[in-house]
Amino acid sequence: MNEFNGCLYAFELDDLRFSGCFFTWANKQDHAHHVTTKLDRVLVNEQWMKDYSCSSAHFPTPGISDHSLVWRKVIFGNPMFCVCEKLKLLQGEFKIINIRDFSDVSKRVVDTRQLLESLQKDLGSQSSNLSVISQEKEVHKQLLTLLRTEESLAKQKSRIQWLKLGDQCISYFFKAVSSSRNRSKITSLVLDDGSLINDITDIKSNFVNFYTNLLGTAHPTSYHGLSRIQQVLGSRLSDSAKS
Repeated sequence: MNEFNGCLYAFELDDLRFSGCFFTWANKQDHAHHVTTKLDRVLVNEQWMKDYSCSSAHFPTPGISDHSLVWRKVIFGNPMFCVCEKLKLLQGEFKIINIRDFSDVSKRVVDTRQLLESLQKDLGSQSSNLSVISQEKEVHKQLLTLLRTEESLAKQKSRIQWLKLGDQCISYFFKAVSSSRNRSKITSLVLDDGSLINDITDIKSNFVNFYTNLLGTAHPTSYHGLSRIQQVLGSRLSDSAKS
């Protein structure tokens, strides 16, 4: 190991930045005999980093092998082009995450809730069963996560529907406005004496009278300077005053 480290130091080699699995080898043993370590690396020098500054390595999951295969993708071009290309490369990974975490969320919520109810029924007769207690706790946690995911997706879908339909001058927009007006419309009013009125004209007049009594009427002003200011502004200076 010392000789290997000395070789890296002599040739000025360093790990290329990477993503994916940190440990790239496992002995596939159980429990206390299980060993994992990082055997696979991509080593580059300073000149490589100057010439291929956008390069990186990826170590995917090993599958049936005991090693994580290294995948390296070098992208050439200006920084913005490199960013765009890297985002394109991530599309496949995002699709996998979407299928794994967000597909059939509503169905998974129903299935997980049924499983939780079944485990909770078992706890009624096996309250000291540590295995059932552990399963119930884990399933409960999964259900909460799925419910939050389902709620988030519903909010996103509602925003998308509003963006597509709500901002356009179509029937959906007018229905939304009409529904909002209908919810805020005052159709009846209870007066101070307990009587109920439904006529729209009486409702309007009672509102006007209430706020008139509450706020009062405008006080007459005794300030007469405004007319004097208007006279001064409207008058023209004489030639002698100008000089």
